[in-house]
Amino acid sequence: MLLLISLFCGVLLGFGLGLAEMTKPSVVLSFLDITGQWDVRLMFVMMGGIGVHALFYHLVVKRRDIPIYGQKFCMPGKVKLDFRLIFGSLIFGVGWGMSGVCPGVTYINLGMLDIRIVYFIGVMFLGNFTYRVLNHYVFSRK
Repeated sequence: MLLLISLFCGVLLGFGLGLAEMTKPSVVLSFLDITGQWDVRLMFVMMGGIGVHALFYHLVVKRRDIPIYGQKFCMPGKVKLDFRLIFGSLIFGVGWGMSGVCPGVTYINLGMLDIRIVYFIGVMFLGNFTYRVLNHYVFSRK
């Protein structure tokens, strides 16, 4: 049953992103262009997601000890703001702003068989691999 719920949620998310045209890099880049032809649609999509999450969080998570399907709620703890989190977020934001493509949406766009998305995913994995190598050989040494 959990697999069916996950499948339904994924299809619903993908359909919603496609319907709102959030899979188009030009829409994201237009949102970031506040001095030109600013496109506010991304802001409304984010507000909709935050609103639905807040509603379900208070109706479900706050009122139940365990989820309907699952052993426990996976809630993040408090996160310490450190250099790695801030710098990583900055790099992510720059990459998103330059490309107009969020990593999650790339998998939706993969279905469009656009070769640029294949390159983007390859480079995204290369960046992750580079981080892992640097983390292992450089950052983790004391």
